Parts: sequence; C-alpha cells; structure tokens
Amino acid sequence: MTNPILLDIPNELKHQSLQSEDEKIEVICAETFQAERPFMHDAAFYHGHQTMLPWQGENVKECVSAVFILWKGISSEVEEAVKSRDKKSTVVLMEKGIRLFLECLYWSNDMPVNIKDGIFARELKIKPFNGLERLLYILSRPGGYHSYRQLDELFKELEKQFAIKMIKRK
Repeated sequence: MTNPILLDIPNELKHQSLQSEDEKIEVICAETFQAERPFMHDAAFYHGHQTMLPWQGENVKECVSAVFILWKGISSEVEEAVKSRDKKSTVVLMEKGIRLFLECLYWSNDMPVNIKDGIFARELKIKPFNGLERLLYILSRPGGYHSYRQLDELFKELEKQFAIKMIKRK
C-alpha cells in the first residue's frame, strides 16, 4: 500500500502529556522509511498494516540515525523560533521533536513506541540519565528555551548510547 491513508491514533501512541490536535495520523505504508512522519510506522504496525519496522534487525541503525539527523535540522529551526520569540512555532516544532525523540528512544531499544502506560517503559535499557524527569519538564513547558536545550541534550545523550550499542552489536 503506497497511497496515504488516515488512521486513528492507536492507544499505544497516546499519552496525556503528549496531546494531538487531530485524532488521526496520516500513514504511508511503504517499504521505505519515512523519518519526517513521527509515529507513522508505529501506527501502521499497531493497526496491522504492512510497513517497514524501523525497530527490527538491520533497519534499526539506518532508521534511528536518520531520525537523529532529522532532529539536527529541526533543532536549528527551534532555536530560531525561540530567538524570535515565536512561541506557536516553537511549540509545534518541539512537539515534533519530542515525538522524534520517543521514536529514537524506543527503536534504540528494539521496540515500537508504546507510551500508553507511561512515557518511559520499564523495559527500556538504553535511556538518558534522568530522562523521564527531564522529558516531563519539557512536556510541561514545550515553548521555552530551557525545554529546547533539555530536548537537544536528551538527543545527544541517546545518540551516544545508541552508538555504543551499535559498536557492541558488531
């Protein structure tokens, strides 16, 4: 299936701290990875559609690395929005960044995103120090400069831990 379809956001991708204006997610069930669409592959998976599984096998390194690169681009946009005091743009970009971080976090642990019972699952072995507390702070103030800096640092810490995991996997 390559045509976009609208699916309800599965319960596994819903959390009270991470609200979505729309209860639907646009999904392109393709065999290629779509980094710019947070939670797309996870939503397709939970709905039983055929899609690439970025958290499995050989896909993990390529997909997680692509999301880290995407964040670096969005990060500069967030910084500009913060500097120009454009709170609306800052919040929109930060919410996308938070979703990208959650993808990296769960996929680095070889599992799809599942935040239904909490932002950080107990099973996560690779995670930044005090990651849950820091992410909850970010979620409570997504438009602030300090939240942006915390999210950027969470990405950097997770990227280092992921690199170590990939080296050990060889």
